[in-house]
Amino acid sequence: LKEAKEELREIIDFLKNPQKFLSLGARVPKGVLLVGPPGTGKCVVGDTLILTTKGIMEIKDVPRYFYVDKFSNKVEGAYLPTLDLGNFENVVDKASNFYELEESETIKVITKQGFELEGTPEHPIIVLNDQGNLEFKELKDIRPGDLAAIKFNTQVFGNFEEITEDEAYLMGIFTGDGNLSTSNRLEITTADKELANVFVGYFKNNYPQNTVYERSQDTKNRNKSKVYGIASWQAKKRFFEYGLSSFLSYDKYIPQTIMMGSKKIIVAFLQGLFDSDGYFESKRGAVGLVSVSKKLINQVTMLLLNLGIVPSIRIKQLIDKNHLRNVYE
Repeated sequence: LKEAKEELREIIDFLKNPQKFLSLGARVPKGVLLVGPPGTGKCVVGDTLILTTKGIMEIKDVPRYFYVDKFSNKVEGAYLPTLDLGNFENVVDKASNFYELEESETIKVITKQGFELEGTPEHPIIVLNDQGNLEFKELKDIRPGDLAAIKFNTQVFGNFEEITEDEAYLMGIFTGDGNLSTSNRLEITTADKELANVFVGYFKNNYPQNTVYERSQDTKNRNKSKVYGIASWQAKKRFFEYGLSSFLSYDKYIPQTIMMGSKKIIVAFLQGLFDSDGYFESKRGAVGLVSVSKKLINQVTMLLLNLGIVPSIRIKQLIDKNHLRNVYE
């Protein structure tokens, strides 16, 4: 679009050197409207999770993991799975620019499966029209009852493998049932002897200079769970360097070492998380995970979608110590 590009260059020149044009009687342009397919100036909110060839990340973190020129806004090295508009096939394409804009009006769409999509009114999403065909529709035109298409089974992963599968599995257990908020201690609470053996075995083999301990919970503990732990600054430092969170349950998240990891690392982490904090409901044949951390649930959802598993998200409201809180499942 050479003509359109030339007009845009003239407008930029006008804004940089207004006096030159004002002396000729020109008027100051009020703005430029960019229209077209994805990538021509439409926006999503900063915590939107995106797939890249380096793994899954929040879109606001793109400058942390890819080079972005602060003058031209060109981004280098970022390749994203997208959609071929002609035949609606998955392709991986290079991102050209990254912009971090000021606050603006957004619209949030929530599907019946619990997925949230939030962006500027002009941001397009793919829907199924009345003729049974896929098409782009802007968020401002979305109405209740529209069928939104959610991509899954993309199978695009990062290549971060500085941790082993065993460590990724342990990080899943820690995220589910762990306690890293006490001094130099790493602890899990579980009644599952198999999980306990994994914990004890790993630390005995890798940190033999430190003692692995166990202790019973209080007498009101119905499921007979025990606390297993190790007091080791070296071990705790190692897992903190991997990005493991010491936050309380409300602020739990999956570390970037996992989100940007290879497929085997992601699978090992999810196994640890579901083994420690998941459940199986025999009546519905459903596997689930419950957390008060919305960020954690959104990350798990994105990882599962990428692996080809289509989950759903439910929000329950519970009263805890006279406070209303959301629980995500």
